[in-house]
Amino acid sequence: MIHLFCGGRSSLNKLNEELDGLKVVINFGFLYCKKFDILFWGDTIVGDKLKEIYIEKPSFKLVALEKHGGKASDWVDEYYAYKFGVFTTVWALMWLRERYDDDIYVYGLDGDGIAYYDKAVEQNSVEERIRGLKICYSQLDALPKAGIYNMNLNSPYKGFEFCR
Repeated sequence: MIHLFCGGRSSLNKLNEELDGLKVVINFGFLYCKKFDILFWGDTIVGDKLKEIYIEKPSFKLVALEKHGGKASDWVDEYYAYKFGVFTTVWALMWLRERYDDDIYVYGLDGDGIAYYDKAVEQNSVEERIRGLKICYSQLDALPKAGIYNMNLNSPYKGFEFCR
């Protein structure tokens, strides 16, 4: 069982709960989640922030987009590069599928353009982010759906089976 925490605020309901299985956070989720197994990111600024927060390499696994490790490049456990997708959520699902034969429960596919970690980084306007989410959702549509569950029953993304 894998729990993937995306940026939507609905993910805060479970972000710091003890959950069975692997717990994966993306981007600045590490600033808000107390205990998890993998941090997955695609923007250099995340690696830069890691080096500001941690004095030495943290205990969770660090997975970054090739050449985007930022100041934490020397800490990155694994780099990835995909020819498909331009969103961390899409890449994280692809990476997790390649490595684990387990169900993936996705939290935080909210569609409102607001991430719970927005204060950690400058963002585009909400309208621009919502346009980006529509592209992200179309990329999610291209992924195999079996064994991936959307944990936000109010999510506008309908491509994964909903789960409580």
